[in-house]
Amino acid sequence: MVDICREYNISYAKALFKGKTFLTNCLEIQQNEAGFETMVLLQYVTKNTKSYILMNMNSILSDDILENFYNLLQLRSKHYPLQYIIGEWEFMGFTFEVGEGVLIPRSDTEILAETAISFALSNKSKFPYLNIADLCSGSGCLAVSISKNIEESNVTAIELSPKAYDYLVKNVKKNNCNNIHTLNADIFEWEPSNKIDLIVSNPPYITDEEMSKLQKEVTYEPKMALYADDNGLEFYKKISKRYFNYVSSCGMLAFEVGYTQSKQVGNIMKQYGWKDICYIKDFYGIERVVTGIHP
Repeated sequence: MVDICREYNISYAKALFKGKTFLTNCLEIQQNEAGFETMVLLQYVTKNTKSYILMNMNSILSDDILENFYNLLQLRSKHYPLQYIIGEWEFMGFTFEVGEGVLIPRSDTEILAETAISFALSNKSKFPYLNIADLCSGSGCLAVSISKNIEESNVTAIELSPKAYDYLVKNVKKNNCNNIHTLNADIFEWEPSNKIDLIVSNPPYITDEEMSKLQKEVTYEPKMALYADDNGLEFYKKISKRYFNYVSSCGMLAFEVGYTQSKQVGNIMKQYGWKDICYIKDFYGIERVVTGIHP
């Protein structure tokens, strides 16, 4: 591992240049990506906004701040996730606390959140007050973003991992979500007391083969949130089968899926009785979300 050259009594501009160059070389990423990450780290250690930094590029940084900055750059050079370093990340315009033990919110999952919100808004006459379940909730990014956009709703967010559940509870409180009920429970043991109108789930779906080829950053994330048996399809089969009887007529089940899994998941849902299967593409044209309707 290459050590960063620790130079002191330098400006914001020089610090940004050093960090960008260092991360570009160590992580073998594009300069614009390295520049973005360096700016995020500098904002974090200085507690200043990007605008402030850009307007004060010639200002000199204190030695203490630079020492902290260099330490974080060194940590990032080991492929430790940027999100874990700064302890939070944005999803759908909301901020979520993250750290070891919880899956990092990703922009791909925003497609699932948007799909759920669209379903709710277009079915207000059928479901004036939605009963929603977020299965394998993790950080709570889906539960929170959906609840904030669908105020006339009751959301149950279920997470099995104690570490992830702690983040779920923190993020519900952080975002002032009064209509979310959190449960530290197994989704295959939970018995809902009322029919569910909308289920969203971003379950584990990575296969054995894919686990062996993960980007280094992803290996720091919890395996239980990533890996699934049955060639990555275990949770889709179990959820599609078990929750069919818990969903109200015309209610929806919506999954995030792996980039090669959409048609397999759609066929699984059909097998267990779900109708009107739809495939929603992400920004790159990949079918990232699969939905089905209870007849």
